[in-house]
Amino acid sequence: MMESNILKWIPVPYFQLNQEGEILHFSSQAHSYFSSVSSLWSIIHKDDRKQAMWMLSQHSSSNPIIRHLRLRTTDDTFVNFKCTIHWKNGVGHLVCTEKKNVKDPLDVVLSAQSYLENSDKRLKESDKVLNNSADLLFNRLKH
Repeated sequence: MMESNILKWIPVPYFQLNQEGEILHFSSQAHSYFSSVSSLWSIIHKDDRKQAMWMLSQHSSSNPIIRHLRLRTTDDTFVNFKCTIHWKNGVGHLVCTEKKNVKDPLDVVLSAQSYLENSDKRLKESDKVLNNSADLLFNRLKH
């Protein structure tokens, strides 16, 4: 197992934790993102605790487990993080990378719908102008 002094220099929020979510060691970057680093439960949003419990329960898995969680940062706001945990010898190695501009899928759909509606409206207006121009041109050619 790495010495805790070496862990401090890992350039991302990194935690070593036990199966109960108690933080054993952490990187300096983790401390700069999260003020309370004694327990994972003190930084996880209440709506994401079930996912975190599932991640901790997978301690016998040899594969990395990835979940997106909202974590409380030093300014007391919740930010979206991609959290990857890999278990080895009963110790979880958790890396959390901030997810910037995570959008709600419903917002993406509504935005696309609005864009399409506006495009449709502009297309119909252009079609009217084109038809009016064609009618004027046709009427001039008739005379």
